[in-house]
Amino acid sequence: MISSRYIALCILNLFTLAAITEGKVERIELEHADTLRSRGNVRELIGHVQIRRGATLITSKKALYDAKAGRVVLTGDVLLDEPGQKIRAERMTYNELTGDFEASANVDMLHADSMRIRCDKANYVELTGTVDLFGDIIIDNLSDGARITGRHGRWNQIKDSGIIDWEPVYMLPDETGDPPDTLVITSDKLVFNRTSRVAVFTGDVDLMQVEIHAVADSLRHLPDSSITILSGNPVIWRGDDELTGKRIELHYEGRTLSKTFVQDDAVALSKPEENDSLRNYLSGITLTMTTIDDSTRVIVVKGDAKGEYHVWDSDTVYQGVNISAADVIELTLISDKVTSIVLSGRANGAFYPPDDLPEGIGYHESLATDRNRSGVNVRRDF
Repeated sequence: MISSRYIALCILNLFTLAAITEGKVERIELEHADTLRSRGNVRELIGHVQIRRGATLITSKKALYDAKAGRVVLTGDVLLDEPGQKIRAERMTYNELTGDFEASANVDMLHADSMRIRCDKANYVELTGTVDLFGDIIIDNLSDGARITGRHGRWNQIKDSGIIDWEPVYMLPDETGDPPDTLVITSDKLVFNRTSRVAVFTGDVDLMQVEIHAVADSLRHLPDSSITILSGNPVIWRGDDELTGKRIELHYEGRTLSKTFVQDDAVALSKPEENDSLRNYLSGITLTMTTIDDSTRVIVVKGDAKGEYHVWDSDTVYQGVNISAADVIELTLISDKVTSIVLSGRANGAFYPPDDLPEGIGYHESLATDRNRSGVNVRRDF
């Protein structure tokens, strides 16, 4: 008499077989090899190897296929070609039951003809669509020329996003592709999305571009909207000038910095060219600095605005300091020289000659003494 347990096992096996035949578990098809040798469950393929699993075609010089384990090890000019991506490597271990693989040695992945990823080793999990990346990682966005490098990361094909959590560096050349004008950002961790082109940097963020250097705890880079947002003790230097606040936005026209906006506790310090010990000082709730041309900038400070401006005559003889306060202070600078000051709303001020300077005027310490201005040495060549 047949037991109910035996019948249940038969039904389970039928369902399993049906799942396989319906394509839920795809097996490898050996399409071509110059030489084929069999040893038990293992087949050795040599020369112009071609194997297929569904829409995935893999070619190589050699392969060892273990049918029982459902695993194939390919070596020599390995190419995995499937809709939406091509992956090259010198060695690949491929699991036919899951579609997972491990690629190593000169791994080169091209996704949808718009993103290229190179690394020393890549582990792919088909169920989650994630690729773990190891070694010297280089990620190129072929549409805008941006490059990301690092030592470890992960790419999610389903979410079209990635993370670099070891020595990430982001580089974006100017519109002419000139390396000296490249935007370079480093941090402890970088999270980015290829579709939205949003990149978020956290931990010891350092930004360098042409004549500016910035640091912050976090940075959000939005290429499509041409805005970079720094938060968490952000500081920007331009030569000896220093800008701080709770949040700083860098606005770009194309890839040229056109406006800087500081929100909350805005402070600007600058060294007059004629004197290394004195500093001009400007503070307020918000500060907006707009670049008019290569030599002209306009700075507008709003909300309890205060300023100290040191004055020299045409013979570079020090004349004194102008101390002012207002709801709004607007300065125009040409070649880093203040050419006009406009005070609006509850304005007041006084001018003090050198012999009558108030105590402490002009000797403002940097507000970012705990920040590192040394920058980071990175490769800027593309």
